[in-house]
Amino acid sequence: MDDQATKLRQLVRTVRHAATVATGPPLLMVYAPSESPDAMQLHSAIVEVCTIRGLRLATSGDVDTSPDSVDWRLVQVVGDYQVDDHEHWNRASALIVAVHGDDESVVECYKRLKIAHQHTPLPPMELVVLSTEPEGTEQAAERLAQTCQRFLLCSIAGRTILRGAAESNPDAIATLVERLLMMAPIASSDLHSPIAAHQQ
Repeated sequence: MDDQATKLRQLVRTVRHAATVATGPPLLMVYAPSESPDAMQLHSAIVEVCTIRGLRLATSGDVDTSPDSVDWRLVQVVGDYQVDDHEHWNRASALIVAVHGDDESVVECYKRLKIAHQHTPLPPMELVVLSTEPEGTEQAAERLAQTCQRFLLCSIAGRTILRGAAESNPDAIATLVERLLMMAPIASSDLHSPIAAHQQ
């Protein structure tokens, strides 16, 4: 079983590399509906895990994003949909949504995703629920996932529950990165990413 999983990972990475060479590195977007230290820490934790794993990232401040230089482009977007961020929303191969587990945060997150959805189809989403309270966190993740699937036609790639700061949950972040590695090797220079185009 382990041998098959290893071969599958190698195959996915080979196909992803071919797609990247042809169209540029996939764009991953870390989105938070409001600015918070937790969301910033999540972005930093993902970068750290990718560095440990030898994945080459281009973050928002980097200039060189040629196919041979990076595996992923990773950008962070906070708050309401902005015209300046349209290319990121439009081209993202995956949307990592950082949301707090209370009802108010979940509702606010959905409202802002709905606004973005009016401008561009949303890519597959990884929900990361940030919470210090064990009660109700999983239900919040389930509620947001079902609502996004039903009303925004989003596919949910996975869910991660972080209890406490992101850096204190290295195994959960590592699992999130592993799922991202297993996603379809999508990258495009067209107006819409291939995944998003299927949702129109």
